[in-house]
Amino acid sequence: MSKRSPGARLASGLRVVLLLGAGLLLMEPYLDRGTVGASDAHSYVSFTGDFILQVRAGVFPVWVGQTPFGFYGGIFPLRVAPYLQHFAAFIDLITGRRLPVFTVVNLTVAASLVAGLVSCYFCLAQVMPRRPWNAALLALLYASCPGVLGLAYAQDLYASFMTLPFLPVVFLGMIRSFERNDAISRLLMAGGLAAAWLAHPPIALWCGAIAVVTQIVRLGQLGWDRRSRQLDLLAVGVFAILAGYPFVSAAALKLGVQHVRLENFFFQIRQAFPGNWLPLHRAVPLENLQLGYGLAGLLLIFAVVAAVSRDRLAQTLFASGLLLLALLLPLPVLNSGLWHLVPQRVLDLTNFWPMQRLFVQLALCIVFGISVLGRKAFETPLASALVTLVLLLAVGWSGFQARQLIIFARGTAPSAADSARMLRSENLTVPNIWVALSIGSSAPRYASGGVMDPVLEHRFLDRTSRALRLSMVDAVAPGFGPGAKKDAGPELPGIFTGELDANPGILNLRPRLTLNPRQHYLLLLQFLDHPYAGTLIIEGREFYRQYALPRSGEPEAFGSGPEASHAIPLWTSLDYPEDVQLRFVPDDSSPLRYSPFAHFELRSYTPGQLPVQVESWVPYRARVHSAERGFLATPRLMIPGYRASVDGERVTLETSPDGCVLVPIEPGPHLVEVSYQPPLVVRLAYWATALGWLAYFALLAGLVGRSKTAPPAGNPGLV
Repeated sequence: MSKRSPGARLASGLRVVLLLGAGLLLMEPYLDRGTVGASDAHSYVSFTGDFILQVRAGVFPVWVGQTPFGFYGGIFPLRVAPYLQHFAAFIDLITGRRLPVFTVVNLTVAASLVAGLVSCYFCLAQVMPRRPWNAALLALLYASCPGVLGLAYAQDLYASFMTLPFLPVVFLGMIRSFERNDAISRLLMAGGLAAAWLAHPPIALWCGAIAVVTQIVRLGQLGWDRRSRQLDLLAVGVFAILAGYPFVSAAALKLGVQHVRLENFFFQIRQAFPGNWLPLHRAVPLENLQLGYGLAGLLLIFAVVAAVSRDRLAQTLFASGLLLLALLLPLPVLNSGLWHLVPQRVLDLTNFWPMQRLFVQLALCIVFGISVLGRKAFETPLASALVTLVLLLAVGWSGFQARQLIIFARGTAPSAADSARMLRSENLTVPNIWVALSIGSSAPRYASGGVMDPVLEHRFLDRTSRALRLSMVDAVAPGFGPGAKKDAGPELPGIFTGELDANPGILNLRPRLTLNPRQHYLLLLQFLDHPYAGTLIIEGREFYRQYALPRSGEPEAFGSGPEASHAIPLWTSLDYPEDVQLRFVPDDSSPLRYSPFAHFELRSYTPGQLPVQVESWVPYRARVHSAERGFLATPRLMIPGYRASVDGERVTLETSPDGCVLVPIEPGPHLVEVSYQPPLVVRLAYWATALGWLAYFALLAGLVGRSKTAPPAGNPGLV
């Protein structure tokens, strides 16, 4: 192949620069704001922050959560979809390890979209080298599709967003397998699918299904000779090595599978329709995951052209797209009939929001289907001009719709200063859902959706019955910890009264509280005869908490119920006192009915006088003083691989009724150390996958370097 002229190289560079700029514009809020999104976004920041802090401390590989971001030993999605954390750690490394965690996560998300846009362009340019500007327009349609861009903007699906650079590589491999049927095509499919699987298995699973369909069509068209069988075996083997780690890890964890009912699919599909076929102007996340009129029009137009052209590959891609569309539309009989054909295991992995998994695949079927047709069907100047005009109109509409997502995000995302405040230790929340997902079942009874002090999440259990003997809250304030309250005790000295806030529906509680630096407190509450349905807010200049009432999480977390803890740990990491205001926002419209709100006491305590004093979280090391023989229940959730020592002697661990690591303790003072080392097969799988990727890139580079410079006769693409 002759070298490209300077003008061609300049034009190519210009296209890349324009695409990079477009990608940055599409991710604008992620570049100068705080955490973009709601609770799921904050959760992703939390567990990614744990990974980053461990790597900064010299821990690698990271197997479980250890820092205050993940003190419960979180493993989700670290052990089943590890790409996000690893990519974020790389971003953290190249930015000097000085940026706040939320900024690192934002840059990771933005970089994934930009990389997906450029990746799609280069893959499309390989398919249609004579139409590079059309390839750029099609790549823009992929990246700006609401069902793609909305993964991050509409529903905080950061792990799903991580797949964007890899899915176009799979589609390029599919197309190349028809045109050249060579090792490179298999490596592209296997590598792209493996990378997508490391990023987000549900999306990778559906992309793999499309790949299987195209390969079946290829077999029917080209046959399955010995060479093809060897190449397909190569693809399977490469995928097994490159994506082996999460499969082995998930098997070792023995995570339970929650079966999804088809009725849930149908309900979500009906809920999204017809809103997901209307222009984006509503703050309805489910409806904002959609194809958009631009790509929908292109699908209908070019599906007809594909049928007329008799191009088997293009027909397969557009047929796959139409099938995906049928799965996403509440069409009578057809929609339910198709979903009934999907295996239960695929349903379980998909979960009951199919629009989160399928719109990105649908967008790729359209843009790559057009690229295949564009090599042969639009050779005349008039046809070429018409196609370019149609693509420009589609890109214009998609860009306009994308702008709605960006404007909404800029209007709702907190400032960088606000996000930094929320990551202060006194404001850091570990939501219940991530705790539950880490153990594959319901969360422990004490898990709260509000801020918890990790040190206070230790408990002493009876050696025989494993019943709660002493919580850290009860060590400071007997009777206020989790569990049935035997005696109300003397009335607390303070009482919170209330007055209406300037904003309707909010009750400001009096008096305000002052938190001194380097001091720890328990806010003890004796609740009155109120229904307590609403949200308790504790707010200061650098302090912010929310606790739902009557339960802030599971039954024995903080709440107003008889089994709940009636104490909130309070402290400030500032160097000066912090004044905080309590507010109650009831679910009904009668805030004054909650005045007076509750009796209270702000009781200070010294962490060094607790029966459990944590000296280190990475690794876990604590000084423990037990009054009698029993178990220390740590906050770590038990999974295979934990081990512990007491005073340097190995002990046999057990599991608490809440699924936590139990360390047997004798009376007296002890040094307890808990560490985690996954089973050997998991460690081997991790390093085999890591080394496999190094070998993969070396092999792919060698094959590309030795590949013929000219395409097969009659094939105008894949240069």
